[in-house]
Amino acid sequence: MDKRKFLFKKAIDGDSCRRRREEQQVQIRKQKREESLSQRRRMDTTSAHTPAAAGSFGPYVGIGVAGAGANGVPPSLQDLPMYALDMRSGDAARELEATRAVRKLLSVQRNPPVEQILAHGFVPMLVGQLTRENASSILLFEASWALTNVGSTNYTRALVDAGAIPPLTRLLLHPCPDVREQCAWAMGNISGDCPELRDHVLTHGALPPLLQNLLSPACLSMSRNCTWALSNLCRGKPQPHLKLLRPALPVLARILASCTDSECLQDAGWALSYLCDGDAKRIDAVIETPGVCADLVRHLTHENAGVLTPVVRTLGNIVSGDDNHTQAVIDAGALLYMPSLLKNSKKNIRKEIMWLLSNIAAGNREQVHALAMTKGLISMVLMQMATAEWEVVKEAIWVVANFATGGNAQHVQLLVELGALKTLCDLLEAGDSKVVDITLDAVEAILKQGSTASAAASAAAAGAVGGGGYLQLFYEADGPERLAKLQEHASDKIYHRAVRMIEQYVGLEEEEEEEGGGREGGVERGGFGFEATGPVGVGRGEFCFSNLGH
Repeated sequence: MDKRKFLFKKAIDGDSCRRRREEQQVQIRKQKREESLSQRRRMDTTSAHTPAAAGSFGPYVGIGVAGAGANGVPPSLQDLPMYALDMRSGDAARELEATRAVRKLLSVQRNPPVEQILAHGFVPMLVGQLTRENASSILLFEASWALTNVGSTNYTRALVDAGAIPPLTRLLLHPCPDVREQCAWAMGNISGDCPELRDHVLTHGALPPLLQNLLSPACLSMSRNCTWALSNLCRGKPQPHLKLLRPALPVLARILASCTDSECLQDAGWALSYLCDGDAKRIDAVIETPGVCADLVRHLTHENAGVLTPVVRTLGNIVSGDDNHTQAVIDAGALLYMPSLLKNSKKNIRKEIMWLLSNIAAGNREQVHALAMTKGLISMVLMQMATAEWEVVKEAIWVVANFATGGNAQHVQLLVELGALKTLCDLLEAGDSKVVDITLDAVEAILKQGSTASAAASAAAAGAVGGGGYLQLFYEADGPERLAKLQEHASDKIYHRAVRMIEQYVGLEEEEEEEGGGREGGVERGGFGFEATGPVGVGRGEFCFSNLGH
């Protein structure tokens, strides 16, 4: 291993530099508009997003005026005892109307009366309807819809306790597409409640029939609801066993390759991001699925941020693995799209891209070089580090630090030529200790490269940056002043790093210029400063440091 890698804690090896999302305490679902909700309630108004819009029950399930029933009378909570009697009456027409009335009560936009429905025992009755062999398709549809809406609340477990999962699984293969789709929706809500219920759905065998509906969808809404339900089967921690979900990978790959619907692509992207968020086996399973990496990269140009976000997240999870995983993303051509993506108007997109790039920069030397050779990429990273929102800046610092500590002399020279030292020195005054620590990594890597380069490389670098070399640029960026201030930092770790760097780099310059008389030798906290008696000559500028360590 390169000897230099032992000198910087963030670059001991690639794995120590790579960062998974949980380490940064980033919640996967921050923006509802960028990701589908884990649970959804079907409203009583049909739209392009509901199965009834294209289904065979359109004339029957429409709410009509003000949620009216068959006789124009809106269902009422006061009538719940009567609905319970009708559902047990054995009269098919009365049972259907009572079921529909309950469903409509659960479909109101605000505050559905779930507790009252539960109190009157409707959930076991609705589940019982699903198990009846001679039940009509419209009754099954109404019952599964009502259960779907119960499952979208905090009472999802009531469905499981009533035994809803087995009949819902069986009905995923019902001849009526509307019934199949509504059951998929209900299963999506159950799976999205918590990992325990998700695993119940998986162990009851719901995945194969769900995938069958995705391979032969009856309509677009079927594809949307089944893809969303599949994403919920993949999400959550502790994660589901990979062997249970492996059959979904070719289906997800097919959606990426051939589907043009943004909602389906979005949920397929999130499903893949959950599947490869973990150890090497999970990432291997995703990248070994034919076409996945290439199609993920192809969708980096998608205009819909809802699609782009999970695509970037998935690629980021892949490169958080080992060098082979990172290479798969590079070989798929992802780096070509990075400069333009760093111009995206959405902050979260740029933040995710920076996270992805930081993990590539934590790879091997050839992968660092791939970043350097991507036209305009490093300059765009540095621009974002200097001017972007703070959340983006913090991720950009990781890119630069990993690039500097993992690259060679030419890579460090590229950073210096593009003006990285000025921004890095400014960031040494950040209030975030972690940011300061990572910034010190980058600064130290640059100064070390400047002090250990060969004579030929030093001469070339000095000529490229204006004649004074890296240390002079560090002085011109007020770097020594920033280091001196860090001697008063609340973090002992940062304090000791600042003292050591002053001794190793700034102190060396002082000794050369003043023959050892310009610095104190003590390293006790607060005891290292710069002389206040006069300026220190450094060639192109004059600087005076007045006891900045005190």
